[in-house]
Amino acid sequence: MRKCPVCKASGFDTIDDLRSHRRTKHPDRVTTCTCGRSFLEVEYMQQHLRDLGPRHGEKKSRQRNRARKQKPRVPRTSGSHDCAMCGRSFAKTMGLNSHTKAKHPKAVSSTGASGSSAFVNTSSSINIPPPSSGFGSSNDYTMTTSQSLPADLYDVDSSNLDKFIAARIQPDDSFLTQCSSVVNRMAEYLKGPGSPFRPREIIKSGSLGKGTSVKGKSDVDLILMLNENNDVESHMRELPLILQRLEKFVKDKTAARHTNTTRFSVQAEMYCDGEWLDVDILPAVDLTGMGVPLRDIYDRMKQADRKLIHEYSVTLSQLQLDIIKPLPTKVKSLIRVLKYWRNNKLKGSSAPSFAGNTAWPNSYCLELIVLNCWIQAGQPYSFDMTRALHSVLTSLVNHNYLAILLPQYRKYEAGMERHSGIPYIMDPTNPFNDMYHGLPNGEAFDWEPTATKVSQWLNKSLFRGVRGTGNRW
Repeated sequence: MRKCPVCKASGFDTIDDLRSHRRTKHPDRVTTCTCGRSFLEVEYMQQHLRDLGPRHGEKKSRQRNRARKQKPRVPRTSGSHDCAMCGRSFAKTMGLNSHTKAKHPKAVSSTGASGSSAFVNTSSSINIPPPSSGFGSSNDYTMTTSQSLPADLYDVDSSNLDKFIAARIQPDDSFLTQCSSVVNRMAEYLKGPGSPFRPREIIKSGSLGKGTSVKGKSDVDLILMLNENNDVESHMRELPLILQRLEKFVKDKTAARHTNTTRFSVQAEMYCDGEWLDVDILPAVDLTGMGVPLRDIYDRMKQADRKLIHEYSVTLSQLQLDIIKPLPTKVKSLIRVLKYWRNNKLKGSSAPSFAGNTAWPNSYCLELIVLNCWIQAGQPYSFDMTRALHSVLTSLVNHNYLAILLPQYRKYEAGMERHSGIPYIMDPTNPFNDMYHGLPNGEAFDWEPTATKVSQWLNKSLFRGVRGTGNRW
């Protein structure tokens, strides 16, 4: 465990967690050079200046300015090559490969000697190779660890839980890099010359956007922030036609495989590193981009029909992303475990007393429950994963007593939230969105069969003797 030398806070698993803490909590201790580099220690800054000279930043700045004047920048085109790690664009594959090896050596090593193709997409459409059991690979460490671990989550105990997460739940860097490249390419098509839309921005949410994706089952939401309409009501009247045009574009202009069109989105699949990636494309009204204050948006929602609340939530999706994405790595690993459990133990099964498919809690609902439990435990950077998991599962069993408000993350004023009483899980970005009743029609998820499944897991050996986890992880 690492300790902060400034405030003496401890429990940081990685050096990146410690650096993030120091830059966030002690910005006055960070020293920045004229060249743009910042240092957590004065001694490092002094050594930097001794190595490169005290005025090297000014020299670099003059050189960059002179280069910009002398040589016009090459415009980005649909045939350019983008770095999936930092977004920088290159005219030729050779330039991208050299940049990747120099600036992102870890990503290169994760793809192998011939892995440069993971960073390059030079075709005019997304390349979807046919499925093959041999497509894609893991590093040797992951393979060796996987072979020595239980195959079933319910057979995992506290001695190998963290290893199970690393080997079977956490996606590897190669997969994330290639998926990022494919998703970026799709986003470019959706706002490119051939697209019927001109979104101001495309927000990449879902598990890939939030950093909570699970090996073998990842998804991304591409939210098209449109400005053709200035209110949600008009947008909803035109949405069927928008979705019809969007579905045609996905089928005709991309190699993504269309799977469904719902009331709110066009759904497709893209092939990435041996796995199918679920993609939801959701058109939304760009109210915040038009300069509408959040308070005014919430006032509009107060007068809106209950059926429109879902679409308002899509409009505010960037706020949801801003809450989940910056969470510490270990908290997001906890979210991954819950998603893995839902995908493998809940989905595809149904409760005997429920007709049809059971409506299990969705990802965002589980994320808010994890976030609430983490806050109650004191927001620790480092914690025992077994105890943390026990705390979250206990909350699910006791779902009838959930009263989640999350005031630290709430974007609206206290008292604005609307719910029908306990139990409730208030969306901190939408005062009219009670995620306990998170189905599109405003009804609750099927919590009782969920609690039954949770109780089965709590009776496994992993949680034997574990108790008192509500405020101590």
